[in-house]
Amino acid sequence: MSDRVDIEELRRLAANVAEHMSDDRADMIDLAADEIARLREERRWVSVGERLPDDLRRVMVMVPGLYGSQVAWLLNGKWHDGIGYPDVPIGCRVTHWQPLPPGPEGNDG
Repeated sequence: MSDRVDIEELRRLAANVAEHMSDDRADMIDLAADEIARLREERRWVSVGERLPDDLRRVMVMVPGLYGSQVAWLLNGKWHDGIGYPDVPIGCRVTHWQPLPPGPEGNDG
């Protein structure tokens, strides 16, 4: 069984049971489906061929092979490791990136 929620299945469920529940509950299911879709889009892996992150924005990158995923940032078309040391090692090619998740609430550091 998958942990992922099928958005369209959730919408079909809401439509089928709407006649047996209050409009508020059906609206809540619809709002939840919209939020799930928004979060999936916001946190998906993005191909570097599709678009690049803004310069100096720390993101998780996928470097196929030995390195896997790591935190990095982009500046003038060059990838740098997430700590600010030299570029991601020569010969490594970043294929995808995704935003880092937000930090814990109340953590200023």
